[in-house]
Amino acid sequence: MQGASATAPTGDAARNPYAASGTLSRLIRSGGQNASSYALQDDRGRVVAIIVPAGGLNLERYLKKEIGIVGPTSTNPTLGLPTVVAERVIDLER
Repeated sequence: MQGASATAPTGDAARNPYAASGTLSRLIRSGGQNASSYALQDDRGRVVAIIVPAGGLNLERYLKKEIGIVGPTSTNPTLGLPTVVAERVIDLER
């Protein structure tokens, strides 16, 4: 789904069933180490949300795909970005 814009959590489930949506990529910590979290990016490559997988959920197969995330949301005070615990992932490219 090229050109779709990513959405950050809005709290309005009636308009958007996902806590966040966009293209999934790995979040790299400073020093180049992989973290156990991911980032959702909009169509311009801007990070719109940090994604942390719920226990047992493997997000690797969704890398570089347009997805919707369902799960609880909070705000990362350091980054100032929404953080979503991914309980369910929907592939929006299907």
